[in-house]
Amino acid sequence: MVEFVYKNYPGKNFINEIKIAKQLDFNCIEFEFKQSLDTINVKSISQELYENNLSCILHVDYMLTNIVNYKSITKSNLKEILKYFDLAKKFRCKKIGIHLDSLNSSNKFYYQRGIEMLYALSDYSRKKGIILMGENGWRSNIDFLKKIKQDVPGLKFLMDIGHLNLLQESNPFDNYIETFKDIIEHIHIHDNRGSREFDLHLPIGTGNIDWKHVLKLLRGINYNKTITLEFHPSDIFYLTYSRDFLYRMYPNCA
Repeated sequence: MVEFVYKNYPGKNFINEIKIAKQLDFNCIEFEFKQSLDTINVKSISQELYENNLSCILHVDYMLTNIVNYKSITKSNLKEILKYFDLAKKFRCKKIGIHLDSLNSSNKFYYQRGIEMLYALSDYSRKKGIILMGENGWRSNIDFLKKIKQDVPGLKFLMDIGHLNLLQESNPFDNYIETFKDIIEHIHIHDNRGSREFDLHLPIGTGNIDWKHVLKLLRGINYNKTITLEFHPSDIFYLTYSRDFLYRMYPNCA
């Protein structure tokens, strides 16, 4: 059964975000952190999740996945990312998302260094019993993602629908779902107007994505896992409206 997920607003109080998720009747929250995990009050967040009976998904900060020429910085970033797996255990979290865009380089050196890091994380995640998911960015075309799948066997994918809409390709949704349907573990939903310069993260229906078509494709592969509504409107109405639209369009939702 598909489960809709609330996304925290990075930088806002984590406890308040958990309370909002519960008030809106979400059963799961996706956390993205824009700060060192060492500064987070893990005990209070863990307790709040438990008291509100919320499961969670973690998402690694995009900046930690940047591949640079200095091996010491890459090692430092890897060390920081590994902390997410310890945090996942404390939060009883089974999924961690990580961006793939930084690996999309014509420079073979940067790509290979990125693959080595991703492979190490994928191997570590299996040992920890946590699912690592690679998220497509606005530069992650289908051919690039095919190469990632080949080079890091066992990696699951986080399908970001808004980012797919920014690709200058024909039928990106059809191609992605048909190509990776067996490894899609989680989905981010948000809207935009298709310009590669603007990853707007709009509520459903306020951009130009054909949501009826996208949801029909997902129904066609019997997708039944988690979907995060990844936008932060100033008026909560747009969040609940988008979720209600998904309830109507997608059967067997939770």
